[in-house]
Amino acid sequence: MGRSGEHNEYGSDMPEKSKSKSGLFEILSVKGGKSKFDTTEVEIRIPKFRNFGLGLAELESQATNYEKKLEAETTPAERAKKEAEWAKEEAEGDAFLKDLAESMRSAAAESKKEISKASPKDKDVGAASFLADAMEQLAKSLEVGPDDPDPDEETVTKKESRPEDFELFTAMPGDGIKWDVNAEARVDEFIRNWPDVRPQVLKQAHAYYKKLYPELKDTFGDMSTFNFTMPKPTKPEVVEDIFSISTIYLRGDGAIGISGSCTWDEEHGFGAVIKDGKIVTFGHADEGFC
Repeated sequence: MGRSGEHNEYGSDMPEKSKSKSGLFEILSVKGGKSKFDTTEVEIRIPKFRNFGLGLAELESQATNYEKKLEAETTPAERAKKEAEWAKEEAEGDAFLKDLAESMRSAAAESKKEISKASPKDKDVGAASFLADAMEQLAKSLEVGPDDPDPDEETVTKKESRPEDFELFTAMPGDGIKWDVNAEARVDEFIRNWPDVRPQVLKQAHAYYKKLYPELKDTFGDMSTFNFTMPKPTKPEVVEDIFSISTIYLRGDGAIGISGSCTWDEEHGFGAVIKDGKIVTFGHADEGFC
């Protein structure tokens, strides 16, 4: 066993829950890194780190309470009308997906019919066969019933039900970078610079969100909870509670990437790149490591 902070060529022989060499953060576990093709993921805790998003749970609670209040004030006739509208929309959506699935299955069958007539030496046969199989699989996926459980969705729901730990992060060295004392030093630098960098991240997040806001309002503005989790971008402090950092990337170009979740794009999250103490990029989560 090596001392804390010393590692083998790709993986780590470091005991769990050890202090970094500087003592600025705790190393909870090191996973992966068994080969140069195996991504290393290091779970770390940064005590007293000033993350964002600390007030999101309260905003979501307010939104839920407001929704319940509106529901309680809804008359039986209004509720029946809404339920009928939802049922109609769902039926129309199911019919569209069914028609699309049948169309794709028919196209796949026709393609396979043509493939059976072609010569095995035809170089396009393999690609056509692959495409036909893909269409069949997609058609099958479109016919999943509304009551069928989605394992991925259940996993997300379980994770979201847990209180978020805003001091817990995943540190990920980029391609060709080992998790060693040098990598730890880069995380140390990020932590030391954070008081100066944090206001820049907030400013960039606000600017990015402000550009998206008109489209967000057009798409989600009719939702009763919209103003709680997607507030008007009047000033940077408004967005402080609607995004948070969960991953730190040690990029190959010497920069630090950060990414995490946000209310304005739950699918793609947010990402930013920090170089020489300045924010050089802000966008989707993949901006942090690409």
